[in-house]
Amino acid sequence: MMTPYSYYPDYFDYSAPWYDITSIEDMLEATLLAFLPFLFGLVFLLTGIGIALYILGGVGQMKLAQKLDVPNGWLAFIPFAKFYLLGKLADFTPDGRMKQSRLRHILLWLGLSLIVFPFALGIVVGIAAVTSGEVIAMLFLVLLILAVIAAAIVFTVFYYIAVFRIYKTFEQNNYGLYFALTLVAAFLLGFPLESIFFFVLSRRPYSPFFPYPPQNGYGQQTPYGWQNGYDPQYGNGQPNGYDYPPQNGYAPPQENGPKDE
Repeated sequence: MMTPYSYYPDYFDYSAPWYDITSIEDMLEATLLAFLPFLFGLVFLLTGIGIALYILGGVGQMKLAQKLDVPNGWLAFIPFAKFYLLGKLADFTPDGRMKQSRLRHILLWLGLSLIVFPFALGIVVGIAAVTSGEVIAMLFLVLLILAVIAAAIVFTVFYYIAVFRIYKTFEQNNYGLYFALTLVAAFLLGFPLESIFFFVLSRRPYSPFFPYPPQNGYGQQTPYGWQNGYDPQYGNGQPNGYDYPPQNGYAPPQENGPKDE
């Protein structure tokens, strides 16, 4: 008996596979091969940008160190040592004075810890897995991961404190804008904008910023009210609000002297 399905004998042949696995694998392989040049080009481009920014930031830091008479400016090109130099530059105040702080040492050791901790992580977890079992190994793994995260957070905070201080030293007017743009570029785009800003600031003339305007034609500020632009030597100055004593026994008449009877 003929049925409507007799004209399509293979239509309900469930023995035939619904799809060809080999053809899908070939399609995925062809797609991957098509994207490989793009991926290699992207990696090459990002690597080139990273190297250019590293060199640009190094040149900027070295020139800023020369402006402040900081020795060993070439440390700006050495990994991790550049953080030490960054901390030294951040120790300078806008008026050109240098204050002693531990920022350079904090940045150096925290930067090194971000490299040491991952190696220690692998070694400790491997030893714990062999000697103490999986539970202890997982515990060490969690603790070391938390230590790496904490070190990264603390390093980031101190790093941008140093960047802010450097901006304030070399750009007294727009340092807040520079710092805001740096944070936006870093946390939203992952772009180290401070490398470009360091280079830009290094190309500008540097002059220390004094919070008090020059007085009487002298460039040095006189914050304590001394006249004519001169500060008295320590121990030889007359206190504020008092005149010097009369010389050679002469003194102007006093209004509150004894009255005639």
